[in-house]
Amino acid sequence: MKKADFKIGTDDVVNGDNEPTIFPFTEGETYHFTLGKDLLRNRVEYIDDILCKWTEAVTDEQVAISVRQLTLRNNGLRLNGKTVNQRVQSFLTLFDNDGHLTLRITKVIEREWTKPNGKPGLRKYLKFEII
Repeated sequence: MKKADFKIGTDDVVNGDNEPTIFPFTEGETYHFTLGKDLLRNRVEYIDDILCKWTEAVTDEQVAISVRQLTLRNNGLRLNGKTVNQRVQSFLTLFDNDGHLTLRITKVIEREWTKPNGKPGLRKYLKFEII
């Protein structure tokens, strides 16, 4: 879908972040995104007995990356906006006129944290570059 033809509402974007703790993202991996009706989808599932909700962007490779990861500040992408919805709109401007975007993971930062259920966990923060 051409960038000029792509319209999506971001009012239903859920600012959650769960998949980076379970998907093995590594430095150097490249992901391709194409504008279309299946680009963004909301997820709801139980992880460690906790109901988790988030919105993810689905790559052409069928890998889901949370919108929160793609819109975090200091993640390598130059995005505008203060709210997650504004930053999602800014993320969509990164696509070329033909509706494509290719990102490479340049760094994976791991930090220990305590999950809401009190168990220790490992959180991953991703940094990207546009290629």
